[in-house]
Amino acid sequence: LRMLGEVQIEAAALQPDMRAYIEWQASMGYLKFDLKKFNALLESAFTATDELSSTRRWTRLAIRGNCWTDETCRVKHWLEDKILEEMEKRSPDRALELSSGLEPGFQTAVETRLLGYYLQQKHLGKAKEMLDRMAGDDGYPYGATADLMQAIPKSRAAERTAIFSQALANYRQFNTDLMVEEGDFGGMLLRCWRDLPPEIALDAVDAILEKSKIDSDENKQPLTINTLHHGSIPFTSNYQVRTFEVLPLLRELDS
Repeated sequence: LRMLGEVQIEAAALQPDMRAYIEWQASMGYLKFDLKKFNALLESAFTATDELSSTRRWTRLAIRGNCWTDETCRVKHWLEDKILEEMEKRSPDRALELSSGLEPGFQTAVETRLLGYYLQQKHLGKAKEMLDRMAGDDGYPYGATADLMQAIPKSRAAERTAIFSQALANYRQFNTDLMVEEGDFGGMLLRCWRDLPPEIALDAVDAILEKSKIDSDENKQPLTINTLHHGSIPFTSNYQVRTFEVLPLLRELDS
């Protein structure tokens, strides 16, 4: 305790990045026996990051670990991410409150992580509230949304459909990242389409093909899907990949 106290005194005279880092580390020393002190130090560390300024604007690329070439930007958002991640485990509501003042892209990343936490804890109401907060974000968590839909009992079909409709509206409005991956809107549709009214599932197919057709016209590049039993399957465009992806659904709903 004496050592922790001395560290905090010394940290007060340091630059914001080192002060935030040391207060975050010192907070872990109080974790098992003084949660009040633990939380206070974490909040102090988070506040210290506000004094760090960067010359580059925060973008979605930074969520993936690329904060341009600005070292201050990288340090600031790495510290914010780690401090909030620690806080989310014990005070998720407070972590959400603190994240509200962050840049939109980074706030979306924190909300996505909290959404996963609420799903893990079976707090479906909280998870739904989180999705409602993110309805207007570019970076909507389609994979986690599919998890929530499948966690809701089948007897609440209308609620499932409403959640999917929200995701579809977001996809139509935003979804600037059109890379094909398991956690995208197409992946969500393939996981959940049997739980939806056929007309809504087909509407989603139309949206996917329409958007991928525009993307393919603008960005013509070959793509390949690697399969376990059939080797590599080559495609000439994003549109071809999406058509291949939704064919099983179309065969059943509208052959």
